[in-house]
Amino acid sequence: MLCLMRHLGILDLSRNNLSGHIPDCFDNITSWSDFSDDHFLDNYVYYLSGLDLSSNRLTGSIRVQITQLKALHMLNLSHNKLFGELSPELGKLRHLESLDVSDNKLFGELCPELTNLTFLEVFDVSFNNLSGTIPLGKQFNTFTAESYVGNPGLCGFPLSRECGLVAEKPPKSNGNVVFVQYGHHQQFALSLHYSFYSRYMICTSFRFDSW
Repeated sequence: MLCLMRHLGILDLSRNNLSGHIPDCFDNITSWSDFSDDHFLDNYVYYLSGLDLSSNRLTGSIRVQITQLKALHMLNLSHNKLFGELSPELGKLRHLESLDVSDNKLFGELCPELTNLTFLEVFDVSFNNLSGTIPLGKQFNTFTAESYVGNPGLCGFPLSRECGLVAEKPPKSNGNVVFVQYGHHQQFALSLHYSFYSRYMICTSFRFDSW
């Protein structure tokens, strides 16, 4: 019955005891998926549309159908038990002004497509298990560290945690003597190669550490 309501404005089901997965039929609500003149009332007064499912016991991932609600202005899924990654498709919700998915079990990286949300004023992904570099640009240059706290794997502005450099790959041996510098000592590696019955390769390595 819920998804038969084609002309909803704001649906607030927060602070209940709802459990299970997010319904996969929200994209049937045309007032959320079809941005048209119906969003303007008399005298061109613009009304907001929003979905608030916060503070429940919802599980599973954020349904891909949510990313089809292109007329949505507010989306609050915080304080649930949702897991999975934030889909790059969320970047298509161009009219979104508030996105709150804090206090869940989300993981993975914040995709750069989220910076396409140029109307975004409120963004909160705090207290999840997100990792990687925080994307920058447009509205994402305005969010404070409070939007990201509780994610030990996140780094970069506006957090004080700098992102580490990508580790360089160790040099490959070509059968010659290779010296590799590690910190304050030098590692000496010698690889000997010879063929065995013309089909097998045996590699013997000797390593000496000198300080």
